[in-house]
Parts: sequence; structure tokens; C-alpha cells
Amino acid sequence: MLFPTEQFGIVEAGVYRSSTPFPSHFPFFATLHLRRVIFLSPEAPTRLVTTFFTSHGVEIVHLGIGLPGWATAGGSWKPMSEEVVKDALEMVLDASVHPVCVCDTSGVHQVGVLVACLRRLQGWALNSTLMEYQSYAGGKARYGNEQFIELFDESLVTLPRVLPEWYLTGVAAVAAEREELSRLIDTGRVDAKQERVDGATAGLKPFEVFWYSEDAPLNGPRGEVAVLEEPLRETETEL
Repeated sequence: MLFPTEQFGIVEAGVYRSSTPFPSHFPFFATLHLRRVIFLSPEAPTRLVTTFFTSHGVEIVHLGIGLPGWATAGGSWKPMSEEVVKDALEMVLDASVHPVCVCDTSGVHQVGVLVACLRRLQGWALNSTLMEYQSYAGGKARYGNEQFIELFDESLVTLPRVLPEWYLTGVAAVAAEREELSRLIDTGRVDAKQERVDGATAGLKPFEVFWYSEDAPLNGPRGEVAVLEEPLRETETEL
């Protein structure tokens, strides 16, 4: 019988997340046929872990060396530096070395921040990104982690030459949606107050009613932009 770690998850095709595995998890990890594993914790992986991965031809990258400790007085509030996140993201996005797995001791903090920063690169909304982070962290979620995710500068990342198909497809879809939203704004089909209009009243399909507004409050009632069936005229009022 195969046993994944408690915090194991599929991020995207060929990209996995996990806490540091124990020997009981090794048979499961052998089925993933990994080419690279990235450790983000300050603690080095044990000899058992390194022996297992190297014996299966998996490259081990330990980026967690020198990370600040949360318990250290006067230490940085950041879970890890921007440089570590930048390096890890560039490795994760390099499709030439997939499948890849990112690990830390708990599978929650450094890994959660890294995956969230990847979602930022993919164009995810911030509230969706934080919801995914919190779904893994549960009661262990840290405000400092969430602040780091929100403030992370995606422009620091240099995209590798060989990008995975899921990244290219996702970024293209986000760009197309933003272009469509801009067109709807230009043609007057978006409510100026950015409030939702009932789909049945507007004659829209359910998925056509919801548009994310980057200017709206994160969890406020105006986080959706309504799409009207016909362009607004100066004499018309909101439904």
C-alpha cells in the first residue's frame, strides 16, 4: 500500500508539493518519477531522505539554507527571502526538469508561500490565492506569510526558456479575459458601480455574470463586475 505525506498535493501537471517525506512515504514518491526535489526549510533533509532520492536519480536542491527562524528574536518577519522565492519559482517553471516536488518540514509555510507566489504569476486573484494557502495551512496560517504573498513582486522572476503548457495556457486565458473586460468597459456594457446584475434579468449565462474587479475590496460586496446585456445609454439607469 502507498502512503503520501499528509500535506502532499498536485499543484499543476508535473509539479507537486509536500512536507518532508519519511521512509514510509518512499514507495509512493518512487511512483512520481521525480527529476528534481526542492527543499525550502532551513533544516537539511536527513541522510535517509537524500539517499532515497539520489538512488532514484532525483536532483536535490536545498534552497532553505539561511532562512530566518520565526522563533529567533529580531529575525525577519518574512518566511523566506525574495531571492529564494525567485530561484525556486524559476526552477518550478522550468518544464525541462519536470516532474518536480517542493518540500519543507511542515509542507505549509515555505511551500505554501511559494505556491501562492506561483499563483500570482499565473494571474490568480489574490483572494483565490490566499484561500488555497489557507486550505493547506488551516489553523497554522500566518499573517506574515499572507502579507509576503500580497507584496511579492512578480517582475523579479525571469521565466525559463522551456515553460510548461499549463502556464502558457493559463496566462493566455487571463490575458484574453482582461481584454474582454476592457472591451465591455469601452462599449458601456459594464455597470459603472461594479455591482452584480441578476443573470436571468440580464439574459446572461451564469458564467457570464461574474467578472473580477481588481479595484474592488478583497472581500467586499463589489468584488464582482456585472455585465449588462445591452450597452448603457446616458438616459438609462441601473437595473
